[in-house]
Amino acid sequence: MRIRGRIRENMKGLKGSAAAKQLLDRCVRELNAQEDRLGALRRGLVVLRAQRDRASSERDLTIEAVI
Repeated sequence: MRIRGRIRENMKGLKGSAAAKQLLDRCVRELNAQEDRLGALRRGLVVLRAQRDRASSERDLTIEAVI
C-alpha cells in the first residue's frame, strides 16, 4: 500500500503541461491494469485454495478407507 500512496503523491505533484498529462494518463492506465491483474490473481487464489482443500479432504478420506 505504501507504494501506491507514494505513486499517487508523485502524480499529484505533476504540473499541467501536456507532457505531464500524458505521463499521468499512462501511469493511471498502468495502475488500473495492475489493479485488474491483482484482482484476477486474488480470485484465482480463492479457487486454488478451494481445490486444495477439496483434494486434502479426498486424500484424508482415502487414507481413512485404507486404514
